[in-house]
Amino acid sequence: MRLRTALTLFCLVAFTALPVLAQVSYSGSLFLEVTDEQGNAVAGATVKLTGPLRTQERTTSSAGQARFIDLSPAKYELEVGAKGHNTQVYPNIQIDTLANVSMTVKLQASTTVERVVVTAVTPLLDARRTGTATVLTQEEINQIPTARDPWAVLQTIPGVTSDRINVGGDQAGQQANFVGKGDDGEQSSWIMDGVDFTDNAAEGATQTYLDWNAFEQVSYVTAGGADIEQSTPGVRLNFVQKQGSNTHTGTARMLYTEIDLQANANRHDVKNPLTGDKQDVAGNGVTEIFEKNFDLGGPLWKDNIWYWFGFTQNDIDIFLANTGTQDVTALRNISIKAHGQVKGNTTWNAFWTEGDKSKDGRTAVPNRAVETTWVQSGPSPITSGRVSHFFSPNIEVSAQISKVEGGFALSPKGGSAPGTQIIVDESGAWTNTFIDFSTERPTDQYAVRGNWFFDGGGWNHELKFGFKYKETERGSTSLYGGDGVLAFEGPGGIGGSAYLYRIADFSDETTHLNVWAGNTMLKGPWAINYGVHWSSQDGEQSAGTVPGNPLEDDPAEGGIPELVFDGFDPGVKWDDLMPRVGATYTFDWERRLLLKASYARYTDALSNADIGFNNPIAASAIGYFWDDLDGDLLVSIPELDIDGGTIGTTNYDPNNPDSAESPDQINSNLDAPTVDELIIGAEWEVMRNFTVGANITYRERKDELFAPLFDVPEYDATGSLVTLGPEIYSCPTQSGGGAITYSEPVCLVTDTSRTTISRNVYLTNDGSLTQEYLGLELTATKRLSDRWMLRGFLAFANWEKEFSGVPVTNGTFDAPPSSRFVVPDGDPTNLAGDTTADGSDIAYQSGGSGPTTDIWAGSSRWQFNVNALYQLPWFGLTASGNLQAREGYAIPTFFTNQVQDADGKLTQKAVQIDTFGDDRYDDIFLLDLKLAKLFKLGGDTTLEIAAEMFNVFDDDTVLSVGRDANDVQSSVDDVNQLVSPQIARFSATINF
Repeated sequence: MRLRTALTLFCLVAFTALPVLAQVSYSGSLFLEVTDEQGNAVAGATVKLTGPLRTQERTTSSAGQARFIDLSPAKYELEVGAKGHNTQVYPNIQIDTLANVSMTVKLQASTTVERVVVTAVTPLLDARRTGTATVLTQEEINQIPTARDPWAVLQTIPGVTSDRINVGGDQAGQQANFVGKGDDGEQSSWIMDGVDFTDNAAEGATQTYLDWNAFEQVSYVTAGGADIEQSTPGVRLNFVQKQGSNTHTGTARMLYTEIDLQANANRHDVKNPLTGDKQDVAGNGVTEIFEKNFDLGGPLWKDNIWYWFGFTQNDIDIFLANTGTQDVTALRNISIKAHGQVKGNTTWNAFWTEGDKSKDGRTAVPNRAVETTWVQSGPSPITSGRVSHFFSPNIEVSAQISKVEGGFALSPKGGSAPGTQIIVDESGAWTNTFIDFSTERPTDQYAVRGNWFFDGGGWNHELKFGFKYKETERGSTSLYGGDGVLAFEGPGGIGGSAYLYRIADFSDETTHLNVWAGNTMLKGPWAINYGVHWSSQDGEQSAGTVPGNPLEDDPAEGGIPELVFDGFDPGVKWDDLMPRVGATYTFDWERRLLLKASYARYTDALSNADIGFNNPIAASAIGYFWDDLDGDLLVSIPELDIDGGTIGTTNYDPNNPDSAESPDQINSNLDAPTVDELIIGAEWEVMRNFTVGANITYRERKDELFAPLFDVPEYDATGSLVTLGPEIYSCPTQSGGGAITYSEPVCLVTDTSRTTISRNVYLTNDGSLTQEYLGLELTATKRLSDRWMLRGFLAFANWEKEFSGVPVTNGTFDAPPSSRFVVPDGDPTNLAGDTTADGSDIAYQSGGSGPTTDIWAGSSRWQFNVNALYQLPWFGLTASGNLQAREGYAIPTFFTNQVQDADGKLTQKAVQIDTFGDDRYDDIFLLDLKLAKLFKLGGDTTLEIAAEMFNVFDDDTVLSVGRDANDVQSSVDDVNQLVSPQIARFSATINF
């Protein structure tokens, strides 16, 4: 389906399909039941709900019911009256994002009508929601000490763990890798006011960087099929932007810290968790962090049109001790929003926001010279328009159109002029320059959502339907230095290898159509929801032409030539039906108890990386042995052993150099990985504004994507397949040999027959692997009242692999014909961070920008977090804090085995030494505190001065060590990263 077809479908549904569609995920609802003192329904009662923007009025049905839907997060005043009864006023009804607030109003009979102000609190239990979610209110966003970005807050969400610890904002603006409830983070989704800005080319990442000051509320949905619109199994992050009201209001804020406010980053007697030895470690330090933000909103035409504007600049300058360089990041965000109403029945909003990240020194790690680090740039604008119409108080339809113009550039400091080459010297250090990369990733979206409420069969029904069409494109260009060379120097400058690359300049696109329908039925204490979500996903590789290798483009001379590509449809089309069903039962005691259970199925999103897996004009290379004859650490054609044959290729077949078909292949019968989820839980109102809960989540993931080798010649029968058991063996290593105890079977392959054939890969489903996740979370939530608030949890998790078959070394597959596969059901080698043992734990390695590397998120079996706030009764003081704790991540140590083929060629395998989880970092315990003083400046204007202390106890827990038992560059003797030291931050905030 192309854009024109989608737009036509969008217009037809938007203007002809009546309200068979679902409420947006960034709003809330209020459901009322009005009775008399005897509990009889009061029909025809007048109900008024007044919010920051407008007053809405309803009349109760014959069952005494009234509903208000699509409410922005805010405080509302509720007024309920009927003939012959007193009018009751509830002045502070809190509506949060995702919340479905249900209230029973009992009117008192009276001959003289009086207004009675009721101080009852807004109920916290939500009978319509069966999943697990956390909502951050304004109080928590602004008053709890955090690093003020969405990744830092992940540590406070039950069932979610991240690969980094952000102390006082020292890693703000770095996209963290995180996992949540059996998902590796690649299926997470990012939503802002209904717009999906997830990066479909970098699964689970966001296309932009966010202004933490711009949000009214933020929610993190971690499980639960009640959100019928959600199709993927990852964490769903919902950001609700601020908006204007009938009063001009705004905020001006500055937050500041620097090196003089930080404890000494250089630590003494740090214990290495692997060796037990103590050593001095130079830690990373904050040079300066300075955040400035401003926002203003109000009426353009009172009661009809409002505006909001926001701006933030955050400059983060960090000193990296391991490289002796500065990591300088600048985040800038601009947002403009307008919204209004027409005759009270139609509302509209439009917004434009642009997040820009510039960074000098990306990927500055110990083995990367300064000239190989990147300068990052590129803004990502988001534009959206939405119209919502109430056909009646029970029928609402909204239509939304949006565009995300994602993209960025990574430019190496060494440049890409002719003569520049990427060289890894004999010590393992990257020098000269690096890959020059740029990408554009636009996304167009069209969605229709709505609600239809009706009664039937003695039940109340809430019918929710909807559809969304999304088209994502990816265009990427990569230059491997000006000469298109990546070379590895051998010892003494001999025996090295060099790869000749041609410029990668390719594009692809994916289309996603989602349609959903669901119904929630309510009667007495029961709420039953059921529905189905259908998705259709496909994509294709676009045509293009790329020049040959700049150093040599003639295949006869060992080069790699120009290639003309006409485009390719891999035939992958995912059509999946995902059922949902759930139920809650509420015991309506004085302290209410809610029990819940649900089942849901999810599927993965088809990414551009999946569709472009074998794009022939993506990165392509051919490799040879290289002897640096003149010692200038630069590759020339005469220094390459072209006559000796290739030592490997990437996405290129030297036997067919002009072929526009990649040697790598995609299974045209590829299926979407699926996740089946079961949840059972309970929530209890233990006191006023305070609930506790317990939830058990089970997930089973099947049909994982993986890429085994194919078209590799048969291994001979002369001992090329070596299996090592749980005993001590001497193995050849880079450091000359040694004894290693392997705790699981290891397969070390020596390919004696390979000559010029590449080890090609085939993207398919792994039918032998199942992932199982079982988690328990205990939660407590206290809404701000009586001067205090609290949110906390204790969570336990077990995430394992289950294998249904025995790995094999050779086999056949139905496509492509006559292909031979090596280990189609998974490599039996106990690779670093991985294992083929049934029941083994699962975790995922960190990556991306920032100084954090080599950390395995998801391997904590328990985590704990509590944050709290207390408004002191004197001097306008507020004290708050956040305590986080979790089990230390696993350290999968490995031994690099270098195996020599019969023809002298070398291959390597990083074989894990111990069972995953045997070695662990120390547990994390971090406390952050804040003290704020409020000054009233007259009218509604206030000034808040605050001091925050992060890592109060100056913890120096080790976060990363060298895991390679025989790599001199990152040996197990080295501590690479610690928790950043204690640091203070000061802020001043004016609210007006």
